[in-house]
Amino acid sequence: MAEEDYGTANFRPANRGNKLKARMAEPSTRATYKYSIMHPRLIDEQTKIEKIGKKRAITRKQRHGSHADDDLGEDSPYSGISIDEIWAPIESPEDVKNIKPHVRTLRSRQLKIMGHTLMETIETETAKNQPLVRLVDALQMDDPLLQDLDLGDMGVPSEVQREFRDVVQDCVNCNFEFLRQISMVRSKLMVAHDKKKVLAKLLVPFEPKK
Repeated sequence: MAEEDYGTANFRPANRGNKLKARMAEPSTRATYKYSIMHPRLIDEQTKIEKIGKKRAITRKQRHGSHADDDLGEDSPYSGISIDEIWAPIESPEDVKNIKPHVRTLRSRQLKIMGHTLMETIETETAKNQPLVRLVDALQMDDPLLQDLDLGDMGVPSEVQREFRDVVQDCVNCNFEFLRQISMVRSKLMVAHDKKKVLAKLLVPFEPKK
């Protein structure tokens, strides 16, 4: 296609995955084409959803009043693409090594890194929780170093002491529950990492360096 067919380069349909390449080559399209940013002719391509194995794929129907997908020629970005082959389910575990995204997932260390990050979070939150625990012990007269502490002698009413003690105790309980939940998440992450590591050794082992 010549430059004069489209005017300035800014308005050429050179991108968008070359979807308009074949359409713009048609005489009927060129005859009605105007030099504007938006193409005046609506794309009459329709799509349909096909079930391939257990997955659903969006594929193209034959264009209205035009050629079938097989007749688009080598210039079409869709020629030579087999949707069935791309979306076909894995038939055997040995096929995993031929699919790069699956190989990268099995060899990835992200779960282990997330486990280490959660461990650091647990240690940090535990350290932050220690002063609250000591404060609760002191308010309940359970701290051996602060047995003589009596807020009543400082003029704090008993009702205020009780309310303050309950609030601090709730904070400590919430922190302990958070630590328990995040510890469970970390444990499950590490189990998933260990199982994935076993699968990686069986299906996509690293080749020894020569």
